Amino acid sequence: MTRKIKYSYLYNYEWLYNQYVVLRKSCKQIAEENNIKQSNNVLYVLKKFNIERSRRGIKRKSRYLYGYNWIYNEYVTLKKSISQIAKEINSSSAIIHRVINKYKLTRTRIEALNLRKGYKMSEETKRKIGLGNKGKKVSKEVLEIRRKIMKEKWTNLEYRKHMSEVHKGQSNIFRGLTKETDIRLKEKGERNRGEKRYNWKGDKVSYSSLHDYIKCYLKKSNRCQNCELETNKLDLANVSGEYKRDLSDWEWLCRKCHVIKDRNRISTTKFRLIIKEINNRRKEYKNLHNYVRRNLLSPDRCQLCNEKRELHCSNKSGRYMRDLSDWWYLCPECHKNYDKNNIDITPQKQLIINTK
Repeated sequence: MTRKIKYSYLYNYEWLYNQYVVLRKSCKQIAEENNIKQSNNVLYVLKKFNIERSRRGIKRKSRYLYGYNWIYNEYVTLKKSISQIAKEINSSSAIIHRVINKYKLTRTRIEALNLRKGYKMSEETKRKIGLGNKGKKVSKEVLEIRRKIMKEKWTNLEYRKHMSEVHKGQSNIFRGLTKETDIRLKEKGERNRGEKRYNWKGDKVSYSSLHDYIKCYLKKSNRCQNCELETNKLDLANVSGEYKRDLSDWEWLCRKCHVIKDRNRISTTKFRLIIKEINNRRKEYKNLHNYVRRNLLSPDRCQLCNEKRELHCSNKSGRYMRDLSDWWYLCPECHKNYDKNNIDITPQKQLIINTK
């Protein structure tokens, strides 16, 4: 007598392979769907047919994939990324990363960056990276280690030569900007230069900022314009003593000529007193503004034009006293226009004029 097989449809290889490997059903699911009492019966038939599956549905061939030569060829010579290799063999990128670390395969930083060219992150990933890096700070120990590494690198002459060859032809070494962007930035700077600048003060400029302005536009020579002595240590001196914004009213002098000219115009004791008073007034000016910022809360909008902008602490009367009712917060444009129309001159320049 022939013995009847209890679950004959289980012995169909193609059907069982489709259920277990392709559709990725468990033994328990197959048993419940086909009214089989125990899942061990399904497992028994799977072992008989040698049907196996890995986490991704396909069994890996070896412990370290296809060996050292294969992974070296794919990763180093062909310069494929980890995700590309993982897709080709239906594996996870974590496994391939583990194999690369096991064999200690490395790739240069430039080659790794070239692989990332053209790759654009979505807005969600950018937002997540931003939230993840928010509040993070590099420790002092890590910064010291980085400084030591950079010092060791830049002491090596071969590394310096390599860096100079790499950055040849680039318009800006540190930013890596193109020539077009350089031209565009220069044009933008020229548009906002001089009187077109939002915080331009004209003749109401302070002592230090007036010197900075003339240093930018008046070229420094190697010789004194009075005695024609060749030195690099030259001072910027005013000719008339009125401290105008005119370039013809300024000259580059050596220290000796600068002192002699100032002595002829002002006595030495008076000149020293002027410098002391200027420095004291500068400190008072800064301390006063800091005091007002601490005690007077800044609003969200400008108190003149009522627009949301960057706000500056401004004095109403021009007396610069510690009275909080005499101070308010204005945007840069309103601050400039208000000082032009209502305040005649800055306190630092007023001090210089009074002491002449």
